[in-house]
Amino acid sequence: MVMQIYKSGFKDLELGFASALSYVLLIATLLLSLVQFAITARGEKDAS
Repeated sequence: MVMQIYKSGFKDLELGFASALSYVLLIATLLLSLVQFAITARGEKDAS
């Protein structure tokens, strides 16, 4: 996906599309981070 963002933005000069892909990547990373944080926090509660 990162290479698609690079190709769209710098090679094809489709800046709007590259920006939209960047937002999708940001949201996906945020969601995965929140899921990992929730699982880690739950694991720490169970260990105590």
